[in-house]
Amino acid sequence: MEKIKLIDFQKRKFSNCFVAVYIVTKNIKIRTDTCITNKKLYFVFGLDFMGYRQVFGMYFDNENDTRFWLEKLEDFQARNLKDILFLITPPNDQERFYYKRIFVSFEDFKEKLRHWAREYNNFPMKPLGWKSPNEKYLEYI
Repeated sequence: MEKIKLIDFQKRKFSNCFVAVYIVTKNIKIRTDTCITNKKLYFVFGLDFMGYRQVFGMYFDNENDTRFWLEKLEDFQARNLKDILFLITPPNDQERFYYKRIFVSFEDFKEKLRHWAREYNNFPMKPLGWKSPNEKYLEYI
């Protein structure tokens, strides 16, 4: 088995099309200097038409960035990924976004995700004192 550098692994090209792309979630505990925190680790891999699995990457959840998955999908597209037939995600993760939605192409998925993120970030929420996430963000700047 050939060894490759991590940077080469992160920039390698993918196949054009995958039958399914899986996003698997694992809750893990991470120790810092002063405390132990819970984090979600996402493991993303695809299954191509020949039945081979290809690892896309492992990512920690970024709760402060609503564009997190959109940026990852744009990265996958820049690495030659054109079509995904099925996207299998963790249960109850962004359920409002995926519930009863059909994506006919990768571009369609990206456009609907972009629209949903814009809509979600401008919606007032009770935990934020009936302000939208964008309004709350502007208070901290």
